[in-house]
Amino acid sequence: MSTSLDLFFQSLAERKKNENDLSDVTYALCQSDEVFKQFFLDFFFGDGKIDIHKEKVEIVREQSYDEGRPDFTVNVGNDTYLIEVKIWDSNHHFDQYRSILEKKNEATGHLGYIANYTIKDDDLSELDKNALKVVCDNGRTVKTWKQLVSRLEKYQSFNDAVIRSYLNFVKNVCPFDNFELPANTVIHLSDFELIRNFLKGLEEKIADMENVCLYDTTKKFWSMHNMGHFFELKNYDGNNSVWGWVGATYTNDGAAISVEFENSDGWGELVCKRFPNLCQGNLRLYLKDKNMSSQVFLENIISYVRAKNCNNVPEYACMSIDEAAKEMPLLAMKYLPWLLDNYFQTMLNKKLPESWKIIPSSGNNDSELQGHHCGRYFTLQHNDKNKQEFWVGVNYEQHPQFHLEFPNDDNDLNYNFAEWKVLNEWYRYLEIPIDDGKPFDEIIDSVSKYIRLLLHNEVSK
Repeated sequence: MSTSLDLFFQSLAERKKNENDLSDVTYALCQSDEVFKQFFLDFFFGDGKIDIHKEKVEIVREQSYDEGRPDFTVNVGNDTYLIEVKIWDSNHHFDQYRSILEKKNEATGHLGYIANYTIKDDDLSELDKNALKVVCDNGRTVKTWKQLVSRLEKYQSFNDAVIRSYLNFVKNVCPFDNFELPANTVIHLSDFELIRNFLKGLEEKIADMENVCLYDTTKKFWSMHNMGHFFELKNYDGNNSVWGWVGATYTNDGAAISVEFENSDGWGELVCKRFPNLCQGNLRLYLKDKNMSSQVFLENIISYVRAKNCNNVPEYACMSIDEAAKEMPLLAMKYLPWLLDNYFQTMLNKKLPESWKIIPSSGNNDSELQGHHCGRYFTLQHNDKNKQEFWVGVNYEQHPQFHLEFPNDDNDLNYNFAEWKVLNEWYRYLEIPIDDGKPFDEIIDSVSKYIRLLLHNEVSK
């Protein structure tokens, strides 16, 4: 049962990975599991503050108020608590939550707030700074997803298979591995050319090998975690087929190349059964020899798993990602999204007119496409009303370029597209010149200039 649950939540994380999705899944678990519900409330407000067994506790998803619509409203008798869920969005609204709570009851410490980053005072308005001190009791009820995961792990997920699978879901949706970059990290377009060549080289090698063919699935790519290709290995142990994956997994000091066979029926179970001494769940072998190409490594591993009674790890491979050879340029697929998630919104909002701001967009699963583009969607707001969605990042399908992309039509801004280049029937773009290396914060400066020009007609009305 637990294996099925793990696969269910893993698949859910591949498609449902924005803030609303995370809130919906968390809400469903609170409604269906009293142990988790009590844990969730204790996590924010302290053990015993709200007792679901002694008091009538109702959790409402996205209840509307004049001041806004928090993710969770928690009604406890005559008292009201709020919980707001964030991943990377730094659009906080602490003052609005204070207004909601003060109309209802004593507001001190009645807002639980969780994000995938640490909130900094410099990123808050004076109103929000003052409100946070009240509604979050000087930060006591402000948490991170990493803290929630650590607490659940400490309690061993209460020995509950559903809660354990939820924990893994959170890890997939909110990656946190102590990966840190400064805002002036240099973006090299040449890294994305190497990434494209790496992926294309593996694809071509799979096509050239006998009884091996490409198997296309969205599971081949996991944002900020790995990229690669699935393949079908035919005629394994007779006429059977098995399926494996080859690609690069990101670490903090480079990308490690590996070939993996999942130990489950319909994937790589037959291979894993042949190598019981090497399987730690799945069979995963990393490239250790820095002088061996990824294509040769794949070919050698295919030959290795076809051989019988061979349980020694080849000298060019290893089973530990720590011992694996690392490719730094491939890590660009991790650090660009990380920089966009952590810095873009906050830094750009400081450069826009007061009534304008950007927030991360939700519901866009195509912000990254392996071998094609790597970036993020954002939405321009005017006086807290959505005006226009746009995309920013590197398009590397051909010659890598840093793009600012806006829709061709149906836009709410009166900008002139005359100087923009046509990308396709849906989007036009401006290329942000960065040559082969430019600090990320300087790229934001360039993007802000273009966006301020777009807003000129709107602001001057």
